[in-house]
Amino acid sequence: MPCAREGRAGLYLTLWKRLRVLDHDEREEHLEALAAWAGLDRLPRQSHRPLRSDEVVELGRGRMSIGAHTQTHPVLSALPAERQAEEIGDSKAALEALLGRPVQAFSYPYGALGPGTAEAVRRAGFAYACATGAGAVRRAADPYLLPRVVVEDWDGATFARRLAMPG
Repeated sequence: MPCAREGRAGLYLTLWKRLRVLDHDEREEHLEALAAWAGLDRLPRQSHRPLRSDEVVELGRGRMSIGAHTQTHPVLSALPAERQAEEIGDSKAALEALLGRPVQAFSYPYGALGPGTAEAVRRAGFAYACATGAGAVRRAADPYLLPRVVVEDWDGATFARRLAMPG
């Protein structure tokens, strides 16, 4: 299997592209096999671990808007409509139960939308959703296809300058 780039980075990218479109259980099975082959456990480094539930609750106590992002992080456009609706709706219900309040925001994993995905988000009761198109939100923007400002490893001055740039 040729890699798009040389070495470890190329292998990572190739595996990521192939694994991300798999069903959750199948993806987990392959990841377990890869970890066993490499002699590694699947525990993430402390610097790369997901938030714990108590940390999400703590963030929710502040002014930060907390949004849903599906249950198993699938490529939604690769799923049938009913599975998309389950992933979207179940993530909203789980996050609302955790936070004890309504969740209005959704973010599409990988920015992948298929026909009907944005409508499934609307039907699930979200007020808006972020896609992965870069840019600033304009008054006429579709609330279920909001662009994002891509943030890289910038210093504070560069971050401020990039936010001030026209979309």
